[in-house]
Amino acid sequence: MIIDLLRYKNRMNGTLGMLMINGQFSVYSLENGIYQRRIPTGIYQITLRTWGGFHNRYKKKFDFHKGMLWIRNVPNFKYILIHTGNKIKDTGGCILTGMVSDSDAYYLTDSTIAYKKFYKTVIQAFNKKELVYINVQNIERQE
Repeated sequence: MIIDLLRYKNRMNGTLGMLMINGQFSVYSLENGIYQRRIPTGIYQITLRTWGGFHNRYKKKFDFHKGMLWIRNVPNFKYILIHTGNKIKDTGGCILTGMVSDSDAYYLTDSTIAYKKFYKTVIQAFNKKELVYINVQNIERQE
């Protein structure tokens, strides 16, 4: 499975994007916007992280949870996850999911709904023993 992260709008502290699965729109994304704290463009493998605080919380919260979506081998980063959250301060260097993106306030809504939708699609690939990759691309304009 290939997930494309298409970053379409950036300002100093936030980056909005879209997560596409096999070429089809899935959900919106929000990341930290500072270039030194943002995932460099490129292709990275995603695996399941089955330990740590997020994993333990999500295991209790979601009956379908099998592990955190963990973006691996990103230069100068250690634990980049895809998880829920609405605001830039929620990112912690990770990627947030949302159903609606407010491009003026750099805010996502319905993050949990988006996460469930996105996660359930991605986990199907893991269940089929497929490799999962994310292709991070910049198509954004600066503000």
